[in-house]
Amino acid sequence: MTGFLTLCVGIALIVPLLTRGSYEALLKRRWRWQLTFAAGFALQAASERLPHPRGHDFGFGALLASYILLLAFCARNFIRTGMALVFIGIAMNTATIAINHGMPVRVPQRWAQTGGLDPTVKHHAADRTDTTYWLSDVIYLPATDEVISFGDLVLAIGLIDVSFHASRRRRSRVRRDRSVAPRPKLRTRRPVRTPIDLDSLSNEASIHPSAGWNATYSSAESSTRLAELAATESLLDSTRVGHEFTTGNPLERVDY
Repeated sequence: MTGFLTLCVGIALIVPLLTRGSYEALLKRRWRWQLTFAAGFALQAASERLPHPRGHDFGFGALLASYILLLAFCARNFIRTGMALVFIGIAMNTATIAINHGMPVRVPQRWAQTGGLDPTVKHHAADRTDTTYWLSDVIYLPATDEVISFGDLVLAIGLIDVSFHASRRRRSRVRRDRSVAPRPKLRTRRPVRTPIDLDSLSNEASIHPSAGWNATYSSAESSTRLAELAATESLLDSTRVGHEFTTGNPLERVDY
């Protein structure tokens, strides 16, 4: 890992502290295929110790395999915010290394004066045979005295973005218990009491149910009207008794 990426990883670890994040949430975040990431990182670190790739293809193959494992890890966790930038940055560097058999480096004048660049399994000085020059290590950083690529910049931004969003605390969702929740009160209208016409009800009481009652009213209306007629009949009986008691003349009872 170069000094620039080491600096970016350090910034990514400080981001939760500066943005009031949670390191506990960052550590408890579930990452898939963690062994794939560890294997890719270890394989790339081991490939750096191998001889020049142009003479030893085994080291170059190990380097490409490490990048493939890292891309697989990023793709598996692609749903994480910021992981897309990490994937794009690694993919840009992988494509450049695969095409040019290593990462071409534009040697700064300061390095040329001190002997140039020593080729490794991963880096070599850029020449006319190299392609995709704009994806190579062409950005010189005087602060760290190193040359990085555009893919390294995208990767660094992605790491900081992942650290920021992964350190956010999850908002707890309060579930309402419907069985405990109070039921809404139903407002019922009071029935309007209408005066009863005794004469009309006594005439309706003379109608036989089998003759015309069912034809005139529905079943719901029939039960209501029968209750009203029963109350009317009791009222009429009490009226007859009162009339006989006061006048002595009995009223004629209408049967139905």
